[in-house]
Amino acid sequence: MTAVIGVGGDDLDTIHIDLQTGSPSFLIVGSPRSGRSTMAVAAAESLRRNGTELVLIAPQASPLWQQAERARAAFDPSNLNVENLAAATAGPGNLALIIDDAELVQDPDARQWLKTYLRSARGNERALIAAGSVEDFGTSVFSGWEIDMKTNRRGALLSPTATLQGGQIGVSLTRTHLSQSGIPGRALVNLGDGTIRTIQTPLI
Repeated sequence: MTAVIGVGGDDLDTIHIDLQTGSPSFLIVGSPRSGRSTMAVAAAESLRRNGTELVLIAPQASPLWQQAERARAAFDPSNLNVENLAAATAGPGNLALIIDDAELVQDPDARQWLKTYLRSARGNERALIAAGSVEDFGTSVFSGWEIDMKTNRRGALLSPTATLQGGQIGVSLTRTHLSQSGIPGRALVNLGDGTIRTIQTPLI
C-alpha cells in the first residue's frame, strides 16, 4: 500500500509513504486551511488508484467526503458505531482507514476500536491515515489511539507555528523550520526514519 503525499527535493520528486513497511500509520497535523485535508485526499486517491479499498471517517463538509462514493464505506465522526466500523473493515485485501478532522472522534467505544485496529494493522493488509488539528489532536489524552499515532513517529506537519509541534510527528524542530510557515500545502515530513523533509502537497 503506497500513498502519494506530495512532491519534494531539488527535482520535485513524488513523495510516497509505504504503509506495509514499518508503521502502518501516518499522521497529518496542521492548522485550519494549512492543507491537511488536501493531503489526506491525495493519499486516499492514490491508494484507491493502486487497488487499495478505502473506509473513510470525515464530516460531510470535509473534502475527503467527496471520496465517499468511491469508498467501501464512509462515516461521520459524530455518529460512529463500532459494529459498523468492524464490518466495513473486515474481509481480505488491502484496506486503508482514512480520517479527517480526527479530533472530532470522541466516542469512547470508537476510540478504543481505533486503538485495537491500529495495533492489529501491521502485517494484516490494513493501514490508518489520520488528519487533524495540530492544536487539538490528542492534547487532552494520555493513552489511546491518538498517542499510538504519535509514538509511531511517522507523519506530516503543515505550517508549523511552534518548535514543540514537531513532537506530533516524532522530530525536533528549530526556528529555521518555521520560516516557511503559512504557505498552504507546505509540510515538514517524517517518513519514519527521523529525517525532516520539506514537501509540497498538491492543492486540489
